[in-house]
Amino acid sequence: ALTIQVVVENAKLLRPIWELTDADMGYVSLQLSPKNATDAEQMIKEAKWVWGQLEQELGGVPNCVFKVPGTKAGIDVAGELTSCKMGVNVTVNFSLPQQIAFAGVIEKCSNTKVSYRTQMDGRVDDPVGDELKEYVADWEEAKTWCTTAIRQREYRLLNFTPQRGGLGFTKSRPLPASGRGPWNILRSIHNEPEVPLWLTVFPNRQVEFDAEPRELDPNGMWTPLPAGTLDKLYKSKLFRQAYEPDGMTVDEFDTYLPVVKTLTQFNEGYDTFVKWVSEK
Repeated sequence: ALTIQVVVENAKLLRPIWELTDADMGYVSLQLSPKNATDAEQMIKEAKWVWGQLEQELGGVPNCVFKVPGTKAGIDVAGELTSCKMGVNVTVNFSLPQQIAFAGVIEKCSNTKVSYRTQMDGRVDDPVGDELKEYVADWEEAKTWCTTAIRQREYRLLNFTPQRGGLGFTKSRPLPASGRGPWNILRSIHNEPEVPLWLTVFPNRQVEFDAEPRELDPNGMWTPLPAGTLDKLYKSKLFRQAYEPDGMTVDEFDTYLPVVKTLTQFNEGYDTFVKWVSEK
């Protein structure tokens, strides 16, 4: 109930933007309970109930999207919710196999205008770096190119038109998040015509980025990897799983290390939140 009120207040602030852009911008993301991340039925039930509450509070169609986890169960949730005209924002999402699965189901099922596919940059870059320590001397630099490589391949495959060798998907937008430094921002800028790319930045990373002048490249997303970097990244199993279109099966999503670590942290945060509310 408290989460709904927080979302409602923010949705009200953004609603004029949502109205002026004909529902293209001005959305709030509401994350479904991480406790149900592997239970499609419960997530769908929760989302539809919350949607009803939001409709009452906002007096019409909510300018909100549901954050759905990139788990096996989440695929069915994304398909069902978007077919019911509820936008989603796929989170706990790190790999090309996950992006392919969720982009595919959204493209097939969606009856809503806007959905997003978040790529949690730092949450896969960091564990890839941990694996590279054993094999690569400059592992700290190499890991900063991990999600750059994944994003370039993701956009080419999913969002380029068939004439350009892609699938031409348009119903879900890429969204970089959880960046660890200015490079994540600089390499998320693009001016491709097919699908806009949206970027979220932690406040402390925004301060870091703005602390000094920086030259913005409108094609920064396509910055070439330095020579030999991809070979270095391939020494990490986590990177290979994330970079190859068939690097994982759907059944492996729930046991992929970044998924496990992120859901564990989200669940711990949820428990802390509930404890805080109960003590008030």
